Amino acid sequence: LNIIHTCKIQQQNDKFCYDELLTLFFLLQDQFLLDGSSDSGMWIVPITLGCNSHDMQKRFLLKHKFSDIKGINSQYDDQDRQNSGNFWIKLNIDETGFYRVKYDDELTTALRNALQMKKLSLMDKIGIVEDAHALSIAGKQTLSSLLHLLYACRDEDDFSVLSHINSVTSSVAKISIDATPELAGEIKQLFIKLLLPTAEYFPAL
Repeated sequence: LNIIHTCKIQQQNDKFCYDELLTLFFLLQDQFLLDGSSDSGMWIVPITLGCNSHDMQKRFLLKHKFSDIKGINSQYDDQDRQNSGNFWIKLNIDETGFYRVKYDDELTTALRNALQMKKLSLMDKIGIVEDAHALSIAGKQTLSSLLHLLYACRDEDDFSVLSHINSVTSSVAKISIDATPELAGEIKQLFIKLLLPTAEYFPAL
């Protein structure tokens, strides 16, 4: 599998206005193995990207190690420019591609907000959780980032999504006993707080 690193940066727009910052998005592909190791292999990766909406998508082929994403700014309305927390992008729409996606901190925060506000499709929710879990196990993303993402799903009420969340929390709880025994109790309490509100509705979960 490949891991697609996604980042957002801002730079001065010297051509048009000295006071305006251009928001640029970049992709970087890297070989991904679950044990955390990497290889120099490179694939042509079919990218699907949702911008603030499941219906507002871009599709293109990532043919190189590194590429920018063109055309995002045109979908970035004035309100979102003023409040960047409302702007999010999601790669691998409906999980149709065989790759993991790692977002930078700002884009991860925006996706957490989108999860809380239930703006994502069922498959995209599952994909974000599964990507974060796999990246955390491989040591390419922090446990803290995964826990924050899971907690953003605390109001989730779809059984399919909750089943995946339950599977991930069980995995993390077991690993934490050996990896971080001093935090295992706190992690368990966090998961109880996360899953308890829905337990009465889905007793078989």
